[in-house]
Amino acid sequence: MILLMRFGSFLFYILVFSGIIPLSLCAQEETPYILNGSAIQESCNCYQLTYDQMFLAGSVWNKNLIDLTQSFNYIFSVYLGCKDQDGADGIAFVLQPVGTNLGAAGQGIGFQNISPSIGIPIDTWQNFDYNDPSYDHVGIFKDGDLHVGGPNNLAYPVQALADNPNIEDCHWHTFRIIRDASAKILSAEIDNVPRVQTHTDLVNEIFGGRPQVYWGFTSATGGESNVQKFCTALTADFTTPP
Repeated sequence: MILLMRFGSFLFYILVFSGIIPLSLCAQEETPYILNGSAIQESCNCYQLTYDQMFLAGSVWNKNLIDLTQSFNYIFSVYLGCKDQDGADGIAFVLQPVGTNLGAAGQGIGFQNISPSIGIPIDTWQNFDYNDPSYDHVGIFKDGDLHVGGPNNLAYPVQALADNPNIEDCHWHTFRIIRDASAKILSAEIDNVPRVQTHTDLVNEIFGGRPQVYWGFTSATGGESNVQKFCTALTADFTTPP
């Protein structure tokens, strides 16, 4: 199903699939994604980033650079596992120009120390040394620095689910990333509820004037673990001015 949606002054053409988990027909084409570490492809458009094992790191990067001078509207489904108190560490949507072989285990959720970068992590473990809140949370950070309230925390974390402090609930959730290039706003929604946003000139303030970046997902486990996955409900995206 193709939807035409308006965000501010832009129209977005997006391809979405009905149901909780996105479905698509397998095209006989080479995948546009690079998989690293523990990541595996489960179906045409779904990827498992980590098993329920300690000290894993998995990442999936689209090998095609995107242009941040253009707006986009990416819709994903994410699964953070079933373990709450002893589940970790989360997943992150990341923009970076460095390469497609990146990822690390532990509390950095796979994109710690990637610089330059912008990450929107869904963090499911409270790291006291990072000043994390007790609830599962989502925020926006730059340069792989996940210290809450620090200089690289562009959007202070809020509860990932508006009505539940736990997102490790054995359910899939919609994770939408919206980039309004003209307004210089990057925002995220979970289950169609706005959660965080930053008004930042990504091209000039983060990426040194370079608009071409890779996008992808990273995930990690440490001393605790969870199964962590994502599905892309987007096979093509186009942004057209009104």
